[in-house]
Amino acid sequence: MKVQSSKFNTVLKSLVSGLWSIVFGLWSLVFLASACGSLVGSESTNSIGDFELNPEENVAEFNSPDGSAVYRSLSLENNTSETMAIINVVFYNNLCADFSLYAITSADGNILLNGSDKIELAVAAGETVYLNIRYSPSSCTYTGYETTLYVYYQTGSDTFRTGVILKPSGEPGGASASFACNDTEDLSANYTKASTPGSLADGTYYLRVDRMRGYLYVPEASGLVDPSQFAVGTDVGGLDDDAYIPPFLEVVVSGGSLMLSEITGSADFCLPSPEDNQAFGDAYSNLTSAGGTGTIDGVNILVSDLGVTLRAEGIPGGLTLGIDSGGMFQISLVTDLSTGRVPEGAPESDLINSGLAEAGAQEDEEGDDFLPIDQDSDGNYYLEGSPVATNGEITLVGVGAFTNEAGDFIGSTSAQSFVIDNEAYIFIQLDVTVMKKIAE
Repeated sequence: MKVQSSKFNTVLKSLVSGLWSIVFGLWSLVFLASACGSLVGSESTNSIGDFELNPEENVAEFNSPDGSAVYRSLSLENNTSETMAIINVVFYNNLCADFSLYAITSADGNILLNGSDKIELAVAAGETVYLNIRYSPSSCTYTGYETTLYVYYQTGSDTFRTGVILKPSGEPGGASASFACNDTEDLSANYTKASTPGSLADGTYYLRVDRMRGYLYVPEASGLVDPSQFAVGTDVGGLDDDAYIPPFLEVVVSGGSLMLSEITGSADFCLPSPEDNQAFGDAYSNLTSAGGTGTIDGVNILVSDLGVTLRAEGIPGGLTLGIDSGGMFQISLVTDLSTGRVPEGAPESDLINSGLAEAGAQEDEEGDDFLPIDQDSDGNYYLEGSPVATNGEITLVGVGAFTNEAGDFIGSTSAQSFVIDNEAYIFIQLDVTVMKKIAE
């Protein structure tokens, strides 16, 4: 994240407002340098090697008159004398999340990468690969928009990008779905505390998320903002007691494994923002996830590589920090969740260790430690969770990294540069209670 700085004094009021305050309080973008190598549509007449693509002449249209998925293959030729390594594929302004990468294939049609794979592909000098783009129209309030497909690649030690405009057309498919946070429902009456005598027996449980806290660590912001302003959460910043309604997340325990079920928009996992928030202005954000698997050893839980998407809608215009004109923001993160130490042993990088040291110095409004962070005998910092207690209470901790692997980011270019294009982390604490559903 190559940014210019500008200080702000807004106290971050919640997980959502904290993210936006950081993103928009420190905004700017230094665009990557251009280089030879071009991405062109299969029907384009552009000359190979022209990096500066003209959007008026380089629009790949995706026409779906019946609302079904359609595909187009876009060629990417390495006309340099060096091997080019594709390192990321990003869909910017993908407002309805209808565009996605289906696969990257060779000239003879062999699949080199599936869309779900980690983007890492070497293209030899003179070779051409094809990005197969899927457009699956959904019912969405946005029409007439254009999405930009960016391909990030490296030659030697230098990083560049090239792009092309993707334009949807035709009728949207599917049925309209309301945004869950418009009417959050308290489901507490449907659940009761589970019996947890020192362990979780095989069965189906529901984790009531009583509190969330996080510390946003954006290395590029070092020295620009008071560290205390990066502490965010559902009980931070004077939110009303009834603003956050705990959701219930289904988990299945079987033979030492744990499966966290998919978290859909209807689960009402909603994060509030205060009315005076300069970024979200009383709008809610909804957390969703495809779920994940983990292990459970008696009372200790570990869920690895859990993907979570945060999406906000209905953000008012004219706010101080400048929100996307559509009133929408979306970002994804990947994290481990554990009742033990995170990271296990020495941190993977000094960067994370430095962030944990910074977060460990923060206090909440009552003067207590903001997050359960400690230091080992080697001087490395770590988050410490709490295993399943006899009263069913658990503390899960994790280190989350902001990503755009699904190409579903929605927001400004400055936000993408600051949080995604470079390393940014969130240190997470979830206080949950193990519940069982009351039989009807």
